Amino acid sequence: MTSWTLSRTSPICCQCTSSQTSSHPRRGRPWIFKRIDYVLRSFDPAAGISETDRLTAQLECFQYAQDLSEQKRADPTDDIWTTLTRAEVPDDDGEPTRLSDVELDAFS
Repeated sequence: MTSWTLSRTSPICCQCTSSQTSSHPRRGRPWIFKRIDYVLRSFDPAAGISETDRLTAQLECFQYAQDLSEQKRADPTDDIWTTLTRAEVPDDDGEPTRLSDVELDAFS
């Protein structure tokens, strides 16, 4: 991954994962940045990253998103991820609905 790409990706991740730490010892900003970088690099054949390793890293990112969503629902803070977990939008019938866990995972 080029430094230009990482410099553009990291601020987006920072906004979504506002805290430096997490209840899980290896799941703060530095950890998720490394995992996202790894996933993005895995699409370059020259990186030599196997499909199994790429899929494992993607799964870890999705698990991170699920854990973060649970944390933000239980203990809301003033950040984008909390806003996403609490946002309500009208469904096709006009009833308020929130993003599902799968929809939130797609942001990771």
